[in-house]
Amino acid sequence: MSKLRIYLDLDEVLCDFVGAAIQAHGKDKEEVYDKWLASGSWDMCSGLEVTSEVQFWEPIHKLGEMFWQQLEPTKWFEELMELVESITNDWHILTAPSPCPSSYVGKVYWLKGMFGNEFDRFCITPHKEIMAQHNTLLIDDRFSNVEKFRKYGGD
Repeated sequence: MSKLRIYLDLDEVLCDFVGAAIQAHGKDKEEVYDKWLASGSWDMCSGLEVTSEVQFWEPIHKLGEMFWQQLEPTKWFEELMELVESITNDWHILTAPSPCPSSYVGKVYWLKGMFGNEFDRFCITPHKEIMAQHNTLLIDDRFSNVEKFRKYGGD
């Protein structure tokens, strides 16, 4: 029996991307969450009152790598990491970049800040399915990423 490898997404699994995006737009996190709950929709653009993805990404891109570097860990970060490490020591971060190149550098700084300067168990790619194979598990907040990962042989 081969060993399980776990891939963890970064944004919304290990760090609070949504909360930081709301703040980058100058909005109150609780008010935006209340709008989403009232509408029954988890649409970032409508919740932030922007009409396009370009408008959504604009304030994040202006903050550059610091936006990504300063993301707060999710409230379940420590518990999730303890659970993963109790299952296997073969875990890695698998995260997609934003449309702005500064996300690559900012995410690396975040990872090094959380796991130490020697940490190198990560891959930044929008193509998470390339890592799928037998005995691999992806923990991701996007259902489409999980479905594609399964399609390519992972769990």
